Amino acid sequence: MEQITPDSTQNILGPEELDLMNRYWQASNYLSVGQIYLMDNPC
Repeated sequence: MEQITPDSTQNILGPEELDLMNRYWQASNYLSVGQIYLMDNPC
């Protein structure tokens, strides 16, 4: 088993992948807040 050192953990994800993960995280949070709002305020 390879030991993980601080140098070997750098650049695992590229800039595009980090941007996609950030956008996914933001969209997930937006949807979660919308669901919580609708639970408290049914139409």
